[in-house]
Amino acid sequence: MGLRAKTRVGGDTSNVNGVYSYATAPAPRGLWNYEFSINSDTSGTAGRNLGYYDFYLAVDSDPTAGILWNIVNPLTHWADNSYGNNSTANGAGTEGTFAALGANNNVAQNSQNITFGDYPTFPQGGLTLAPNATYDYVLYAVEKGAGSGGTRLVDVAIKVKVGNGGAAVPDGGTTFGLLGLAFAGLAGIRRKLS
Repeated sequence: MGLRAKTRVGGDTSNVNGVYSYATAPAPRGLWNYEFSINSDTSGTAGRNLGYYDFYLAVDSDPTAGILWNIVNPLTHWADNSYGNNSTANGAGTEGTFAALGANNNVAQNSQNITFGDYPTFPQGGLTLAPNATYDYVLYAVEKGAGSGGTRLVDVAIKVKVGNGGAAVPDGGTTFGLLGLAFAGLAGIRRKLS
């Protein structure tokens, strides 16, 4: 399985430990796409087509440093994935639906943009471009029928940082409150031991 971000026009962008950085884009499209690739039978000999496992893509719809996951099956969410097998040449896949092509193939790929109307955020779809944002993505496989919360057999994750990145998420004072309780507890124990 593979997951990456890339510049929409002009090729790849540096990946530094799974973090892809981009300048702020003018509307209407982001400068970058995120892409996934799934291969359910890398040896090509096990007979495991794409329906052998369940696959999920978790996408972040919160532009801050916080995360708001929306999870979809990437094989059924989009009707224009490119399908093939281990011998399919780059760019020679067949586009279509999982229902029509999944049973006879073990490879699926797609490239998406956060502004596309079918971005997996419910109910709004595509996101408005934020000048400074951070988005997280996770692609993972589970046993057939285990659901999106099933034990992950394999996963891959990336982070996309736009402009200066998303704003830090305040913790509402809970950290200081917990520290205060801890110190009060220590003071109480100290008095009791004296």
